[in-house]
Amino acid sequence: MLARVALVAFSTLCALGSLNVAAQQPPAAAAGSGPSDRTPEELKKLSEQALADAKSGKFEQAIQVWLDILDEVTEGSRADVHANLAVAYKMAKDLPAAWYHLTAYLRMAVREDKAAGKELEALERSLAADHGKVGITCQPEGCRVYL
Repeated sequence: MLARVALVAFSTLCALGSLNVAAQQPPAAAAGSGPSDRTPEELKKLSEQALADAKSGKFEQAIQVWLDILDEVTEGSRADVHANLAVAYKMAKDLPAAWYHLTAYLRMAVREDKAAGKELEALERSLAADHGKVGITCQPEGCRVYL
């Protein structure tokens, strides 16, 4: 019963446009498209080009490249790509997506990043005005909810 109430509340928020679900989910390009045919050098060049695009204000272009290579980079580089995506999304004024990638970065970061933690707090304060977090719990354990 509780799961049904939570699902109804979640559906209502989505229908009203109060919750940007797509921005809080991993982007489709990052869903695990399989092994890459690109070499580490090619991935590095693509990331460098995305960084140059972001520095010149072409945030959407940079975002697309980083999303494209996110699952192909090494585990050690993935946190950095999430950090770059967080900054690019913030500059593009897509705060929910910036929140998602900054949270992913902080989860993966090898060492504590206090500046990023403060940035996450600031993002959450900004988002609190017109966004909310919704949790869904299913019973019995192991149930799946598809949206």
